[in-house]
Amino acid sequence: MKKDSTDIGVLFFSRSASAEAGNKIFAADNHHRKNTRLARQLITQSRKQVIKTALPYIIFDEQLQQGNTFGERFANAFLTMFELGYDHVIAVGNDTPELHSDHIKQAADQLQTGQADIVLGPAKDGGTWLTAFSKSAFEAQIFEYQPWQENQLLSSLLQSFGSRFTISKLESLADIDDARTLQHFVRRVSHQLYAFVSLLQSILAALPFLRINAFRSSLSFFYYQNHLLRAPPLG
Repeated sequence: MKKDSTDIGVLFFSRSASAEAGNKIFAADNHHRKNTRLARQLITQSRKQVIKTALPYIIFDEQLQQGNTFGERFANAFLTMFELGYDHVIAVGNDTPELHSDHIKQAADQLQTGQADIVLGPAKDGGTWLTAFSKSAFEAQIFEYQPWQENQLLSSLLQSFGSRFTISKLESLADIDDARTLQHFVRRVSHQLYAFVSLLQSILAALPFLRINAFRSSLSFFYYQNHLLRAPPLG
């Protein structure tokens, strides 16, 4: 592992898809292949957002994670990043489909400009989907023994560090831990998509006929350019 020239790094704390599927049940029938496929999709989505930030990042999968408990492994990953020379570390996982590169950039800006010593992304279940620390605020022993993967994590972090360091909170997002939370997320997004489509239909209905035709022509051209003329996959 090699440090980049910047003083901030992203810690992508994620097991491989196969290992994740062995520890979480995403498919209602607990089919390993389905669980692995879903885990891979979540990991790919999160990693894409990390890459889009253009910040240096390290993936801490089960091969790099060291420790007997989640807290110990997570704390050791932070310590490794600091030992590599990073002054600020932003950690994200693979279980937040709504994670966007802008969230990570926002945390980076707040840490680098001194607006905050710690940045937390609150999860709707009481945990966190982003955990970011400046080196000066990181206390490994206190960090390690937080109630990780439990609903009181956010409140515990605020209580443990809030009196001595400046903590900033990002927007609250949902994370995916099992089949139930996955189904809840899909239902919510489906409702949002339906509302968007209904709004779009209303807008199109209000447009003059010629504009509607022009809009449809543009959509057809876009589809033709992006699908029908797409080159075959390499390899």
